[in-house]
Amino acid sequence: MNQINHPERIQYGAYYQGNGNLTYKWNDTNTLAGLQQAINNTKQISIPTSLAGAMRVLMNNAPQNRTIPESAIIFVTDTTDSIQIQQAVNLYNSVLKGRVRLTFILAGNKTDATALSGFIDVIIFNWQNMNISQPDGWDLSAALTCMLRTL
Repeated sequence: MNQINHPERIQYGAYYQGNGNLTYKWNDTNTLAGLQQAINNTKQISIPTSLAGAMRVLMNNAPQNRTIPESAIIFVTDTTDSIQIQQAVNLYNSVLKGRVRLTFILAGNKTDATALSGFIDVIIFNWQNMNISQPDGWDLSAALTCMLRTL
């Protein structure tokens, strides 16, 4: 969290089968403390996660007329359902590609990066060992798909 210097540019939410919810939306008055509170207040539910649900949340909340794509970091805890992954790929390719840049962080023992091969332009970090403080090879700039410009 200490690497975040613009909390007003962050949205946070949860996604699951069928849908999802942004509990912390963009706002000029957002703070790191507010973001941390939103994360701490997230309740785990028994409904399985769904990448298609995550894509629907992004579709419903992505700005329509931006010239610079938004970045989204999605924590993926299960890649075993190939049907819902293909639905997510289809939603991304048809609506979000070019508008949203995706970074997946794979967490837990039910994830496999090869299951996400349909997403051809995403960044993937593995965080199988949650006892370490960050994903393997973590690079915040890469995760946010920041691009260096030469003037």
